Amino acid sequence: MTREAARLEHVASRILGRPLLILPQKLDIIVGVLAGRLGLDLEAPELGLEVAERPEPLASRFVGTRSDKDSGKWLPYQRTDAGAAIITVTGSLVNRGAWVGASSGLTSYEGIAAQIRAAMADPKVKSLLLDLNTPGGEATGAFELSDLVRQANATKPVTALVNGMAASAGYMMASGAGRIVSVPSGITGSIGVVMMHADYSRALDRAGITPTLIHAGKHKVEGNPYEPLDPDTKTRLQGEVEAMREDFVQAVAVGRGGRMSAKAARDTEAAIFHGKDAMAVGLVDDIATFDALFDDMNRGPAARRPAASRGASMDKDYTKADLDAARVEGHAAGLADGQTKGAADERARIKAIVGSPEAKGREGLATHFAYDTAVTPEIADAALKVASKTASGSLAERAAAAQVAIHTAGTVAGKPAPVTIDASAIYAERNKIG
Repeated sequence: MTREAARLEHVASRILGRPLLILPQKLDIIVGVLAGRLGLDLEAPELGLEVAERPEPLASRFVGTRSDKDSGKWLPYQRTDAGAAIITVTGSLVNRGAWVGASSGLTSYEGIAAQIRAAMADPKVKSLLLDLNTPGGEATGAFELSDLVRQANATKPVTALVNGMAASAGYMMASGAGRIVSVPSGITGSIGVVMMHADYSRALDRAGITPTLIHAGKHKVEGNPYEPLDPDTKTRLQGEVEAMREDFVQAVAVGRGGRMSAKAARDTEAAIFHGKDAMAVGLVDDIATFDALFDDMNRGPAARRPAASRGASMDKDYTKADLDAARVEGHAAGLADGQTKGAADERARIKAIVGSPEAKGREGLATHFAYDTAVTPEIADAALKVASKTASGSLAERAAAAQVAIHTAGTVAGKPAPVTIDASAIYAERNKIG
């Protein structure tokens, strides 16, 4: 195997069979390119893919400087005279990769995080600007980076600019900022998760190759690319994708701090929005060009470090406005911490319900319990068991039986469960339960 082929197979392992926070159109391009470079016979009529050239992202903006004029040291971001650190994020996003950037078509969470931390430690930096043009990328690392952006914003104002595109993982990153601004033609959203499984078995058959996987552990090789995806594995992977989307939704709700609820984020159904449409649904706060935003940051309060975090600058006479701003900031930080814990608890409840053995074959009803009610996993399990035993009944009969099970389980557990089951939530299981 050539060195180039080995590198490409490494890339493929990061794309196929893994949950991604990326635009499906971008995923199509990546897989199409990999197919051609690896010599795989993946035909467009079969997979709906077209081999395309990799788009090269443009270079960063020519504003600010990369060198500290006093020390002469190199800066890992562009810094303006007004103290704004500009961190440019372009191309697809990957978890690791240090300083990979625009020339490679990738940006790593590792590198972005290092830039943010360096800007936070730089006393000359008063505010941060995330200059975003990305379709998203790997799920691994995206949640942690969103949390870091939110933490940074609690100390120095962070503005995220949708300077072309901030989709999927790119939007998750932006959601942690104190303000999201989109250029008039910006593309925002795609709050969802996608996973692709590539079945190479027919291509290998045509090549006269028959792989044999020798393994220990039932789940060790499930979802491998050398054989078709079996129904049980597909169901499990769908559950993982659904759970991760809920994590995404909750992360957006926490980051937006009341400007977009979890329900509103979920209701977008992973759609993308342009310019003012994104503002109308709560994805962004303002519409402006890069130059207008840059001028505003340089002259407005967003360019100043919050009063509560100035610390050593005690020689300044603080105004009532400074103190009011500090109180608001402290309240927002405490609220965000509380929301983070609540979101984590809710994610754990949802995962326990959709991942329960009782949910197997009854995914629609399990999803109803997880997302549309507040019942505990124990109560949901009891209702799912009853639904299985009443498979032959009408929808109304099965809903009533499940309702009784919920209240019975709640009484036993000492936890009231005043939940009404919608019969339509069961209809998807009509041909599954048995």
